[in-house]
Amino acid sequence: MRISLSNHPVHHLEFRVYGKQVLLDVEDPDEVLIPSDWPIFLTDNLKLSSSEREGTVLDLGTGSGILAIALYKMGCTNVDASDISRIALETARENLRLNDFGGNSDLIQSDVFDKISKHYELIVTNPPTFPDEQSLRRNHYIDYAFFAGSDGRGFIDKVIESVDKFLVEGGRLMMLHPSYLNTNLTIERLKKKNFKTSITASRNVSLNDYAKFLTQNGYDGETMKVKTISNAKTLGSELKYSDSKSSYEFTLDLVEAIKIPTNLNTEGFRP
Repeated sequence: MRISLSNHPVHHLEFRVYGKQVLLDVEDPDEVLIPSDWPIFLTDNLKLSSSEREGTVLDLGTGSGILAIALYKMGCTNVDASDISRIALETARENLRLNDFGGNSDLIQSDVFDKISKHYELIVTNPPTFPDEQSLRRNHYIDYAFFAGSDGRGFIDKVIESVDKFLVEGGRLMMLHPSYLNTNLTIERLKKKNFKTSITASRNVSLNDYAKFLTQNGYDGETMKVKTISNAKTLGSELKYSDSKSSYEFTLDLVEAIKIPTNLNTEGFRP
């Protein structure tokens, strides 16, 4: 995986998904997040079924369009993308064009599932994960890419509450989930909603490194780091301290949740 960022007014990014080139342009980083490599971690650990390639899939909270484009490059031809930000959707539209998107796509302005009406074989999402505090906001649309309710779980909890209504039976959700928001809590709540749920991939992330990423995006990374540690304790999440990196670490988990057909129980269901 290689990402290059120019110094021109339009930020040009290039990366690869399963050996295929993906191009991204982000014109205004105050309004649309220049992605980290988190979405690439999702696609690197995603194996699509034939029904997902042939069916309709959704990138929920698309931002620059990075996951929607990646899904197309992986063989999906019916790829919808949603975002609360009109500017993000315009950016995603231009990036789909930049990558010669030849499939079918609806771009939907929606706060999580508010304006979604279809049923999908697959929903992917890289949600916002930081506790919302007015003093930390920049008052641009990019805030929606970071902040999610008083404990940072606002977006994730809305997904848990409603995702079953927007998946076909046997359809699945693939959601990036930092451990500082208590991944086990999310898994238990999804199981109660009749999902077969597991963590399919994880990697360690230095909280110091992530604070630097936040600072590069114009935020007070050090303050957000301290609040993340405090909020993790409140949610019952344990962050490990790495002596070698002189930093707390969390795990970035990829949560898979498969909607169990109503006529089967968990034990009897094999996707």
